[in-house]
Amino acid sequence: MLRLAGRWEPPDTLWLAHDRPLAFSLAGRRRIVVATDGLTRHLGAPAAAAVLAHERAHLRGRHHLLVATAEALRAALPFVPLFGRAPAAIRALVELAADAAAVRHHGTSAVRSALLCVSHHDTPRSALAMTGDAVDLRLARLRHGTTTPGRLRRAVTCAVAGLTVTALPFAVGTVGLLGLSLVTCPG
Repeated sequence: MLRLAGRWEPPDTLWLAHDRPLAFSLAGRRRIVVATDGLTRHLGAPAAAAVLAHERAHLRGRHHLLVATAEALRAALPFVPLFGRAPAAIRALVELAADAAAVRHHGTSAVRSALLCVSHHDTPRSALAMTGDAVDLRLARLRHGTTTPGRLRRAVTCAVAGLTVTALPFAVGTVGLLGLSLVTCPG
């Protein structure tokens, strides 16, 4: 229905003739970003570009799938407190990740002004949007200017995490087997 109401701009943006500044991303067979003309009218070019970068980060990162998985786990296992709280936490984390991607391309001030402008408007609940969750947390993070790690730091962190995940079960198993042998084998 949205495709009938809007104009298509390749590669992935559908523009709607509406004065309110809105943008959101929709997952599915054909992933799209839906934006209104009000976005470009009410925001400057850098902030509007930051909003679109934010929404495209949701699509690239498959954030919709992460949120849907958390919501499915909550519905399937409502008695597990972790799964009850997970959807809200995942939504906040994917918004922070999309903000970080937009900051890398357009700068902190563009993302901050975009968030301030569009955060007062509602979007469909099934969509991920810049107006979404944890706006105060995201503004605080932008205000304090936390930086994303460089490629080298990310590579080292991933390598350490990979080694830990690989070596930790082996070390625990070895210590457990050694302890078991000391307890059960006579001196």
